[in-house]
Amino acid sequence: MNMRVLFIFFSGFLVPAMASVGGYPDPRGYVVDEDINKIRAGAVAGSNGASYWLSRYYLDGISNTKEGEFWLRLSAEQNNCAAIDEYIRFLRSQYKNHLELTDYWVNKYTVLKCSTNVSPS
Repeated sequence: MNMRVLFIFFSGFLVPAMASVGGYPDPRGYVVDEDINKIRAGAVAGSNGASYWLSRYYLDGISNTKEGEFWLRLSAEQNNCAAIDEYIRFLRSQYKNHLELTDYWVNKYTVLKCSTNVSPS
């Protein structure tokens, strides 16, 4: 009985602190594989929020640049303005000689009338 109360108290205290990114757990915190698989399934099904979350998880949480870039690009392709903004910044920092690719994303950002703060140059 006491363990049940302790578990309910503890889980009630812990869950709100972790669910801080669009209803998903904090990508920099502890996340179980089952949650990753569910979020990945949502991203593949077309959820730009899920693919954006995965990009944050891989880029910020576990420092896997290749996997993070994949999910960031997918989210940008799904018209997530924040992802487009970050993908432009990512391209500028990682691939300085790919100006045509960067210009494509800046143009898409402009066409979608995104309101985050990326400069076109």
